[in-house]
Amino acid sequence: MIVCDGSDAAARRIERVLWNDPASGVMRHADAGYEEAVACAHRAEPEPADAHPMSEIFIDYLNHADVQALAMSDAEIVAAVEQGLFAQGRGETTIEPRSSWRR
Repeated sequence: MIVCDGSDAAARRIERVLWNDPASGVMRHADAGYEEAVACAHRAEPEPADAHPMSEIFIDYLNHADVQALAMSDAEIVAAVEQGLFAQGRGETTIEPRSSWRR
């Protein structure tokens, strides 16, 4: 979730999300072995590094096995989510928007 409040900081975060989110989706699906995503990743021609200058970002994804190995309690999961939301509120991170939440 990104708050679009008209500030320069929000504009920078929105630009990063809109630029990086489609590519990270392809990476996640390719990593999961979806053939169409693997083919898409192989077809992609990256733009020059200076096409969209921004600071370096680091992304860590946890797969199902990673999450299971953590064996976190419900309280620990809630605390981790809260810390992520607090970090986003302070502008320290951008939480990737999800359009496929299940109810």
